[in-house]
Amino acid sequence: MRDPVVAGRFYEGREEALRRQIEDCYRHSLGPGSLPEVNMRPPVAPAGWVVPHAGYLYSGPVAAFAFRDLATRGVPETVVVFGTQHYSTSSVAVSYEDHRTPLGPCKVDQELAAAVTRGPIEHHEYVHEREHSLEVQLPFLQHLSPETRILPIAVGRISPERASEVGKVVREEMGDRPFAVLASTDFTHNDFMHTATREDREWLAQRDQMAIDRILERDTKGLHDVVTDNRITMCGMPPVMAMLETLQGSSAELLKYACSAQVAPSSYVVGYASIRVE
Repeated sequence: MRDPVVAGRFYEGREEALRRQIEDCYRHSLGPGSLPEVNMRPPVAPAGWVVPHAGYLYSGPVAAFAFRDLATRGVPETVVVFGTQHYSTSSVAVSYEDHRTPLGPCKVDQELAAAVTRGPIEHHEYVHEREHSLEVQLPFLQHLSPETRILPIAVGRISPERASEVGKVVREEMGDRPFAVLASTDFTHNDFMHTATREDREWLAQRDQMAIDRILERDTKGLHDVVTDNRITMCGMPPVMAMLETLQGSSAELLKYACSAQVAPSSYVVGYASIRVE
């Protein structure tokens, strides 16, 4: 069982407090405004969401848009969660260990995890030990559907071609079943060296929009190139590329964009987005 590493820091460390915090994210002025109603019928087609992974104080209201959208469609039996790798390098690593959060155990789809361990996807638990980008998605998911299992895959620095290989493996193993994919990323990180102004926030949003536009166009290589060429500090570009290649969707929609300075004025500002791809 993998124990949480950012409980009590990125999100509340006790069950009751965490449930209240998640519900506050939905009701926040930057959030959807109300709690989600979970569609009890299973989804009829695969879909994916770009979701931020910062502390809930900052990115939780934006993340709530993605999870409310997921709830509306229906939560499948298994959700693929692509996290980034802040502490590792170029591996693509699946975890077989169930993940614990203050809301209880979040179980891994063991059969599926074993099946995708081939080609570009390897089994490495050490990659997941310190990584928070995947962990912070789990309480939101458990809040919607405690019984839903996960396929946790941490994606390191990979090329668009490698992302295509990863997507192909996951897509083949999911088969005809409806499934959901979460791709965990924050967008531009920037220290303005002074309390960020409206003009600073607009500059940040303009840079992020370049990457968001490529996601909306489902353009994996375009996303890679625009982020690389413009040095956009989007920490989860690899998992987003893997999600795009897994789904090979035909449409996408920006659900919400905001930045941390809209929650707490600061010189260090990070952009967040929730995006649906199907």
